[in-house]
This record gives sequence, structure tokens and C-alpha cells, in this order.
Amino acid sequence: HNGGLPIRGLGQDGRKVLAVDLDPQMGLTAWLFGEDHRAKTTVYETLFFPRKMREAILPSPEGFSVVPSSRRSCGSGGGAPFPFRPALEIG
Repeated sequence: HNGGLPIRGLGQDGRKVLAVDLDPQMGLTAWLFGEDHRAKTTVYETLFFPRKMREAILPSPEGFSVVPSSRRSCGSGGGAPFPFRPALEIG
């Protein structure tokens, strides 16, 4: 189940595709890698810690790249909205 996301075939036409799973319920991450997937670096670390986005990128079995989510990304400071770092850079 992919949550209704039209993701099948992404990256199949030779284009590079990067999907960033910002869902704290890990919908895309769980669909691609399984419910118990635990990545070393996730979107959470790139938002709240000094980590670069490229450290979190994983190849997916569907042929495109993914920055996986984490249950820790439910928010910080008591459910406050994401304080996105201004320097979310891939390079």
C-alpha cells in the first residue's frame, strides 16, 4: 500500500527522482522498506541536527531515491511545527 501516492514508475524514464518522506507515520518509508525500517539518518536528523540531506538519501526498490522518515519527526518541543533549517541542501 502506498497511501494512494502515484509513485510507481518514478525514475523509470531516466530522470533522477528524490522523494522526501515528511510523514511522521512513515507512510512512504514503510511502504518501500517495511514497517520496521530504521535508517541511520532520516529527514528528522536533516531538519534538527547538523546533517546534510545527502547523508539520508537511500535507493528505493522502485528505482528512485528516498529520504526516509522517522517516528521522531512528529515534531519537536511538544508538537511544535517543523522549524525547517534554512540550509536544507542536498550537496
